[in-house]
Amino acid sequence: MLQRPRPELDLASTDQPMRLVFAPSGAELEAALECEGDVFEQRFGESREHLRGSLAAHEDTSVFLAVLASDGTAVAASRLVTPGSRRHKTLDYLAEAPWGLDADECADLAGVRLESTYDVATLCVRPRSEGEGALWTAALCHGMFQIAKANGVSHTVALLDEGARARLAAVGIIYTAFPGASPQPFDGSPATTPVYASMTEMVERQRRDFPEAYALIGKGLGLSGVHVPSLEHFRVPALPVTLDVRESRWDVAAAGLEAVGMA
Repeated sequence: MLQRPRPELDLASTDQPMRLVFAPSGAELEAALECEGDVFEQRFGESREHLRGSLAAHEDTSVFLAVLASDGTAVAASRLVTPGSRRHKTLDYLAEAPWGLDADECADLAGVRLESTYDVATLCVRPRSEGEGALWTAALCHGMFQIAKANGVSHTVALLDEGARARLAAVGIIYTAFPGASPQPFDGSPATTPVYASMTEMVERQRRDFPEAYALIGKGLGLSGVHVPSLEHFRVPALPVTLDVRESRWDVAAAGLEAVGMA
């Protein structure tokens, strides 16, 4: 699993009970893995062994984002697969049943620049009250926008359960199905779709059409009770290419994730 040294966080000056942590290691990484396993098992009936096996080929390029409680428990976590020598996990599945499409052609038709694309392999929020779950989901989404901003990520791809996809779209986090891909039963989900998004287009659409949602994810406004580190803490080792991403294009935000509950 991708590891890197992180700048030290100054937590002495904050009393927030939660922390947003990128690229955790040690006990923090174990907590993120436990959250991922628990949520997939509870929501989709997918065993940890099956999940681990399905992601094993991408272990070396995986990095986690987690919301950690004061006792070290991960209440929310997301696994991101960064560009590497292997094809993206989502494209691997796109080429197999139930879709069976030419994944590379689909990516070309969609304009996805794979060398600067991150795969959102998992996004898990432990079941809690609606307000808590919404806050933790918003914190994860904020972290993902920060990661994109810090590392010049042009696109993200994912296998999204249609319920989660609709809830994200309602707050301006809009993913598009790959050409020819339709919702299909997959790993315990009744309807899952391989999807992609241009990060700059997502930001501009959310800025224009979802101003209230835009206020939270990029700026982190309203993430009450969650300590969010500075942008430098969201950097990963250099991507294969360096993109010219203008700062103004990544001055992003979103809110109102009332019940995304995405896994």
